[in-house]
Amino acid sequence: MQANQTLPTPQKNEWDLLLKLISFLERNEKAIVHVLSQKKSHLDNKIWGVVRFKLTNYLAESEELEKILHILEKKHGRHIRYSPRKNQINISRSKQEVYVPEYQDDLPF
Repeated sequence: MQANQTLPTPQKNEWDLLLKLISFLERNEKAIVHVLSQKKSHLDNKIWGVVRFKLTNYLAESEELEKILHILEKKHGRHIRYSPRKNQINISRSKQEVYVPEYQDDLPF
């Protein structure tokens, strides 16, 4: 994104994004959230940014966005990966580990 181009202020926030992501990920394997801009507010020293998902921009405070990603990861079993080169957050299904119990008794042969 060019520096002289400004984004309109989004009408939705990061919690609207969470609701949309949960319903989207129930039907799909993965989702990609694009980070469009980030800047530090001089009023409250928080980092704010604009992220885009499915052609909708969301105003996101970085700590709140981290909480959302944590919810998706821990409560919804998603794998979160950030690609700084592409400014993308990739959300996909976690790979389920196969647990093979150890055999404790003597083998029958």
